[in-house]
Amino acid sequence: MVRNRGEDLQNPDYTGAAGRAWNIDFGDSRMDMPLGANAVLAACLIEVPFAHPRWNSYTAAVIHLRPIPGAPPLECLRENATHEFSLSRVRPEFEDIADPADIRTIKAKSPPDIEQELILPSDERVLEVLGLAAQACVGGTLNPNKEYRQQWTDFLLSHE
Repeated sequence: MVRNRGEDLQNPDYTGAAGRAWNIDFGDSRMDMPLGANAVLAACLIEVPFAHPRWNSYTAAVIHLRPIPGAPPLECLRENATHEFSLSRVRPEFEDIADPADIRTIKAKSPPDIEQELILPSDERVLEVLGLAAQACVGGTLNPNKEYRQQWTDFLLSHE
């Protein structure tokens, strides 16, 4: 789908009492990404209108922490960390055009509001954790705002 400005998004992958979320399709855009961005395994666009008076949309992403040939080595905070989860606000001027079918339309604020290194057995498991996090947001169990960072840390670490 190509989203026109202000057009409502359809067909969410996750729904709940607090909002909706979509898996982001990277398509061919990976070729245009910086080398380190190739570590991104998956991402979601999360729309939770009542979580904060100013922000409606967020992106959640998971990356692997394996070395990437040609990229500088990673500096992990946790020994043996294998993956990282991050959550960022979508810049307000892009909220009404962000389209999960086109990663280039999603512009997140930087640095991320939530970042958590994880120790997980596989990429498949971190994808499950991303899905659980998206569902917890749209279900109203987790608030995507940075003021709830400790809840996020507890949630994410409980799924290791």
